[in-house]
Amino acid sequence: MCGEFDAHLKTVQSYRLQLRKFKNYLEGSGTSLEEPLTRIDVQQYITTLSHQGYKASSIHLAFNTIRAFARWTRQASAVQNIRIVKPISALQWTPQSLERKERNLLLRRVEQSGSLRNIAIIVLLLYCGLRVGELVALQVRDVELKRGGLVYVHAGKGNRDRIVPTTAEVRTRVQEYLASREPFIAEEPLFLSNRGKRISIRAIEFMVKTLDPDLHPHQLRHTFVRGLLDQGVDLVTVAKLAGHQDLNTTRAYATPTLKNMADAPEGQRHSGCQS
Repeated sequence: MCGEFDAHLKTVQSYRLQLRKFKNYLEGSGTSLEEPLTRIDVQQYITTLSHQGYKASSIHLAFNTIRAFARWTRQASAVQNIRIVKPISALQWTPQSLERKERNLLLRRVEQSGSLRNIAIIVLLLYCGLRVGELVALQVRDVELKRGGLVYVHAGKGNRDRIVPTTAEVRTRVQEYLASREPFIAEEPLFLSNRGKRISIRAIEFMVKTLDPDLHPHQLRHTFVRGLLDQGVDLVTVAKLAGHQDLNTTRAYATPTLKNMADAPEGQRHSGCQS
């Protein structure tokens, strides 16, 4: 009897730990367990665990915990049709970023939409590498529109503030958007919904999906980080700009995928073996 109780206690403790990890993940993405759970939240979390190399048993435990929580809170639809991706090695996986053609196509599509707000959102995600939750939290005063201006990111992941330089394109697009909604004050949210309230993470995710059904906003952040590394910016600087607490997170972007290696010229791949 005592053994059964101990086993039950361990199960409860394990589920609490898994739920706490999921809670931390959601908060790092700019949402929380208190908000309505969505399928994309669950799928992104499970996929992230797989990409980080967790064992299949650990991923299933995490999913079973989330499923139990979803059913208990009457949100069962959020855990339907979730794909449990087979764990892959770090060599096979690097954060998914956009190629130049894909990035240009995205920019053309949002330009064609005619929405000055959406254009400003896309260029901020692409050229400043903000997390969606960080972008949603911006106030008007947090983006400097002068030459050499900065974006002040407050309480990002891990409750750490950081500063990110802007580009001329970012400043121009944000300025055009703000000019379209004058008058405004510095203490207002930078991006407003169609109802005049602070825009939500869900609204941005939906907007991005209308531009490309296979795209997630976080891929724009990945594109920003990968672009810096491709330009030769050192890991420490990139980590600081991206708000990475662990340098290994940044290093993952510099890891070649199997496709990268397969595309490399045969001579380059084997040049080190020649005498």
